[in-house]
Amino acid sequence: MHANDDPRVYGLLTALYTVARNAHRLRQVGVDSACDKAGYSILFTLRDTGPLRLSELAAAMHLDISTISRQVHALIAGGFCVASDDPADRRARRLTLTDRGHAELKEIVRQLGTALAETVQSWPDADVDTLTTLLRRLAADLETTLLARHSGRPRVRRLDEPALHAAEPAEQASAHDVPEQSDVLDLKETMQ
Repeated sequence: MHANDDPRVYGLLTALYTVARNAHRLRQVGVDSACDKAGYSILFTLRDTGPLRLSELAAAMHLDISTISRQVHALIAGGFCVASDDPADRRARRLTLTDRGHAELKEIVRQLGTALAETVQSWPDADVDTLTTLLRRLAADLETTLLARHSGRPRVRRLDEPALHAAEPAEQASAHDVPEQSDVLDLKETMQ
């Protein structure tokens, strides 16, 4: 099914674009934060996944390592996250949120939550619940589509997901065992 073939898909695409554009504008005018949009996207990802290597973070966010590296350097310099030795491989570094990073996320969520609550205050609770359910479903299905289109990239497990099982293919379990060169070099330079 393509947007050109089905007006419902085109309508959905238009609605999603409009929501994303307005959400971006809301972050610009409605959030007082020391982090930019990219910065708190990284902080949210680290909160949801736990400590990650730089390559794992890039994969989780579907971004290039060089892009993530620049953004992570700024977050480390701002005290929002730290890079520490990976216990599984001392040559690699893992990024972890600091107390300041957790506090910043809490404040961002509070500010965005206040604005969102104002937006839907006149909606019936059932509509808010239905929208939440459908957005979660869409997010999960979009993730599945992204994974299918970029099957060569490793998937990063969220903290609320079960760990890999022994019956799953070995390459999935070992994909993160070998540090990427950028995991070893980029973050060690940051810490010097």
